[in-house]
Amino acid sequence: TPPMLRSALRIPMTQASTLGKRFLKTPLPDLCDKAGLDVITYNAQTKITVVDPMMGFKIFGGKTAFSGKIATLKCFESNPNVRKAFEEPGNGRVLVVDAGGSTRCAMLGDNIAAAGVKNGWAGIVIYGLIRDSAEIAGMQLGVRALGTFPVKSHKDTPGERDVIVKFGGVTFKPGQYLYADADGIMVSETPLEKPRTGTCTCMSTAAAAAAENSFFPALASRRRLVWEAAAAAVGVSGLVVPWRTPA
Repeated sequence: TPPMLRSALRIPMTQASTLGKRFLKTPLPDLCDKAGLDVITYNAQTKITVVDPMMGFKIFGGKTAFSGKIATLKCFESNPNVRKAFEEPGNGRVLVVDAGGSTRCAMLGDNIAAAGVKNGWAGIVIYGLIRDSAEIAGMQLGVRALGTFPVKSHKDTPGERDVIVKFGGVTFKPGQYLYADADGIMVSETPLEKPRTGTCTCMSTAAAAAAENSFFPALASRRRLVWEAAAAAVGVSGLVVPWRTPA
């Protein structure tokens, strides 16, 4: 975003540069191509694996694309450790939850998801269900789950943290790297992208989340400033915009 546009919208660079993330730095197909994977080479190696699409994982959350180092959790119809994990610093990690594929309750709701956003988690993949999907859709959190169900889980058995979990033909280990976008969910033993450097990092504060929630209304209400700032930024004179009639 040109500096004049950020000024017009009054959104700091560290927040404006990360709003509305819809794509990975490198999309999954390009990551596969760079790794030299095709139908033959993929099945002959074990360092990169992709979740079976027949599992039917659906896209939820405001981040349709996300990536990060994996933390794991194994639990069944009980989610206190999901909350506990999201109340800890995420540092851009992705929480992978093996909930046994249960369709009898939700393992994630809006309150826990909001905690994940606040504490800097990039996303969560749940082999199970979520609820409050409409609210979660407005949060800067990547979410993959099998579907939705309005009934919450119980809190009696916390489950196991930082253990190896398996589903969808993939073995998830703490410390591996997960990449998810509209084309699937992929896991790698090593990073496939160089981490972003400088101040343009993923959202990890409540203030950044608030900026996301206010960004699009601000864009609509200040569209005239945006148009004029864009014209000035590219050095175009006489740019025709909806609020200006050419001489």
